[in-house]
Amino acid sequence: MLKIVWALCFFIFISCNDNTEYIKSAEGINNTELYKEYIKKYSDKELLTFLEGDFNGDNIDDLIIIYKESEYSNKLIGIYKDSNKILMTTPIPAPIENYIIKFYNIDEKVPNEILVSGKKGANIGFAVYRLENGEFISLFENGMEKCC
Repeated sequence: MLKIVWALCFFIFISCNDNTEYIKSAEGINNTELYKEYIKKYSDKELLTFLEGDFNGDNIDDLIIIYKESEYSNKLIGIYKDSNKILMTTPIPAPIENYIIKFYNIDEKVPNEILVSGKKGANIGFAVYRLENGEFISLFENGMEKCC
């Protein structure tokens, strides 16, 4: 029960928080090396939004992108460097509308967690992910199966 109350409070906080400072247009991507990897693999996919910041704990900005997979499906990927190799996470479902990506350090340990929220019609969802073994794993989520 406490988990549900915490998740609800967290979602209300996120929903009321203005994220405009975190979301930029695609033209604002600073790390062109990582962006070029996205273009190599997904040049036919429309980039919907992105966020730069450190999600693998090396104190170097990485790149998270939500792109349009199809008319009814969006995906999220993370692109980062590890030992001078550029790596990319496996795409995971992302919200269809009003997508928001934010970095959080929930447990005050590296790597940072990533909050993704959004909706599909009237269905609202959110999830918190962390990079582990090269993939984003869900720490917890609510309603993502209906909004993504």
